[in-house]
Amino acid sequence: MRARIHQLLSRASASGIYVWVSGLVGGVGILVVGAVMLSSIWTARLAANQAQSERVRIASGVASLVAARTDLLLRESDPGAVRRQMIDLHASGLVRSCRVTLAGVGVIASTDSQGIGALTVPQTWSSTPVASENPASEGDSNSVRIHFEVPGRGAGVVEATYEPPEPLYAQALARAGGVALVAVCVVWFVFSRFRDPLSTVGRICTALGEAATGERRAEVLRVAEDSGTYGNAWNTLLDERDRQDSLIAGHMIASTMHQAPGENAGVIGVCDTLTHGVVAVAHNRRLAYVNGAAGVLLGCQLADLERAEFSAAFPDETVRNAITECLDSCNPVRRTIEIVRGEPGRDPDAELRLSVRSVEVGGVRLAGILIEDITQQRVADRSRNSFVAQATHELRTPLTNIRLYIEQAVDEGENDPQLRAQALNVISSEARRLERIVTDMLSVAEIEAGSLSIRPGDVRTDSLFDDLSHDYTLQAAEKNIEMTFDIPPKMPVICGDRDRLGQALHNLVGNALKYTPPGGKVTVRVEAPEQGGLIVHVIDTGIGIDPEECERIFERFYRVNDRRIAHVTGSGLGLSLAREIVRLHGGDIVVESKLDQGSTFTITLPASEQTRQQRAA
Repeated sequence: MRARIHQLLSRASASGIYVWVSGLVGGVGILVVGAVMLSSIWTARLAANQAQSERVRIASGVASLVAARTDLLLRESDPGAVRRQMIDLHASGLVRSCRVTLAGVGVIASTDSQGIGALTVPQTWSSTPVASENPASEGDSNSVRIHFEVPGRGAGVVEATYEPPEPLYAQALARAGGVALVAVCVVWFVFSRFRDPLSTVGRICTALGEAATGERRAEVLRVAEDSGTYGNAWNTLLDERDRQDSLIAGHMIASTMHQAPGENAGVIGVCDTLTHGVVAVAHNRRLAYVNGAAGVLLGCQLADLERAEFSAAFPDETVRNAITECLDSCNPVRRTIEIVRGEPGRDPDAELRLSVRSVEVGGVRLAGILIEDITQQRVADRSRNSFVAQATHELRTPLTNIRLYIEQAVDEGENDPQLRAQALNVISSEARRLERIVTDMLSVAEIEAGSLSIRPGDVRTDSLFDDLSHDYTLQAAEKNIEMTFDIPPKMPVICGDRDRLGQALHNLVGNALKYTPPGGKVTVRVEAPEQGGLIVHVIDTGIGIDPEECERIFERFYRVNDRRIAHVTGSGLGLSLAREIVRLHGGDIVVESKLDQGSTFTITLPASEQTRQQRAA
């Protein structure tokens, strides 16, 4: 059995390489054909453009020369010489035809003697620029017209017509199209001939890639039923493998059930060390075996489950139906069920995934249940989805404000400098807010990766709090909140990362404004102890926090379950990030709060070693 699987894996892997190489060769062939086509078309077009430009240049030069000589000859009243130069021009073959026309008189000279309409030239004629006798030729791309004027006598025009270039571009395009058509037909024939077999082998290669990563579930590794002979052979081998695994597991369970006490200590010991729950249900609907992890995950005592009905461990009707189906059905049964453990209407104590399978052992049918705890996985999924939704909303708000104030500045700012200045201030504030949001998101990613760090240096705390006042005073006024900064006259210079500290302070002050209703008050009080360091109190008269949740608010993605803030957007990251930053500086954040009375967040930053040494000296 294993040899057959190994043989098929080897063949499928080789076929996968063949598919890859075939696809690469076909792709290169198509690229080469396309390059040849484009090169042919481009070269032909370039040659045609050059030929056209050369003919236009020659015709323009001939017409200009004829116009200049005609001007001189007509000044001397010698129209015969004008006609003689047409004879010489016709013999040169530089242009297809050329003629001289005087306004109001007609054609006085032409390379075609039949086209001469006036044999005599008056002393004066019209000075109006000569229009073409044939209006349709005005846009003729194969002719050049040069106007001239004989002083004191009148205006005229020289028209030179040249031969159009040969249609090289059209010929090259036709030839390239023929080559491309043949190439496409060949590629299509090869593709249609080998499409189905190669597609099946490709699917098997994909399944092999999944198996190489440790995936063993047949429902994941199976290919479509219409995959032909190779696909059916692959699915058959997967079914045989599952039957072998089930038989082996059944034999192990049966031997454990029928062995004398002490003989099964090794198997039971191994099962009891598993972090996944393992349960075996005998054909009489009683629990044959329950390991320790299963008892913990199901919230039951092992003594209560020993030889009990399986319904005692699995009150969920869906699970009971799946176990009953495994025991009663004549065909192999596999079911995957997700359940929650806990009281209805409340957050679940645990979320479990149960894999129920039937096992046939010596004519006796058993049901094996593997239990996995997926609580953290589901919490992470929900938190991630919530974070994405909240972050999207947080980003949309400043972007919307920026767009609106830009439109206002453009539409009305030209006539109202004060309005334009106000709009620019708001745009600058929202841009900084947008930058802080993005910085928070990047910092959370660094926390998850364990790479969040600080770059210590001297920090002038007076400028740090000036920036805070500039960013939030206007925002507080818009919400009708009294904003106060109680800062000592002499602020210390501390050692730390200015950007990170500013990020932490922005999160605390921003939260205080966010959760304080209009008419409230937010105070930022700073203390500079004599022994060094810095203490910052952010005090608000907002909605407050339940004392039982004062520590949980520093968890990532956590938001207080309070209907009063249901309309307030947030990602649940600010406080977690602020505490992480302060702790990297050797300090900490604590909170004191009462519901409906407000909160006080206190940041304590210790003095640097250098400051302590200076004060000790």
